[in-house]
Amino acid sequence: MSLCSRINFAGCLVAVLLITSVNHSNAQPPSGQPYQGSSPATNNVYAGGGGYGGGWGDGYHSSTAAEGYLRGMGAAISAQGQANLNNSMASRNMQESYNRALDNRVKQVDTYRWRRDTAEARQAQEQYERRQKTEQHLAKVKLKNLSDDQFNVATGEIAWPVLLRDSKWDEYRVPLEKLMSKRASYGALDMDEYTQAAKLIKDWRAAITAVKDDYPTTAVSAGLRFLLSLNRELDSMMG
Repeated sequence: MSLCSRINFAGCLVAVLLITSVNHSNAQPPSGQPYQGSSPATNNVYAGGGGYGGGWGDGYHSSTAAEGYLRGMGAAISAQGQANLNNSMASRNMQESYNRALDNRVKQVDTYRWRRDTAEARQAQEQYERRQKTEQHLAKVKLKNLSDDQFNVATGEIAWPVLLRDSKWDEYRVPLEKLMSKRASYGALDMDEYTQAAKLIKDWRAAITAVKDDYPTTAVSAGLRFLLSLNRELDSMMG
């Protein structure tokens, strides 16, 4: 038990004992002469609103100093108790307000982290999808060597794509076929022949690019890529 609680308990105990003592003394019959009766009542008129016995209704006053002391002590104890109660309620309200504020802060942090993690996950997924598309595109457009069906190394025969078989491109196709056939027959080309073949391929690509809008995109793309692969075959022959 705290010191304050002990003092309040002691004060209450003293108050109870004194009140009991006062009530006991008030209950004893008065000492002195025995009762002789009262004189006949007289009709006295009181003015000014006074009352019997020195003023009924003027408010209660302590009959003794002890009773006044006890009542004052009781009032002080009651006030202290009320103050303690008020302080306790105020402290509880402050704690509840703090807890609510802390809870709101935690929720705000959780919401921020959830949004951040969601954004990061979405960004990572988008980056992954872009990489996949890029890799697929590179794999699709990656330059590959001509297959045996497209170019027969032993005979020099070339299986041209549809676009390159058009008679419009005879000025490029015919001399290239002769050079590649000679390479198959003799095993190699001299430097002038190699330079001539490389120039034919380069000029042919430029000519196709200049009129690419006149043909389907897929046909143009297939033709240009075929010529690039043929140029790689030519380089490998010189290597």
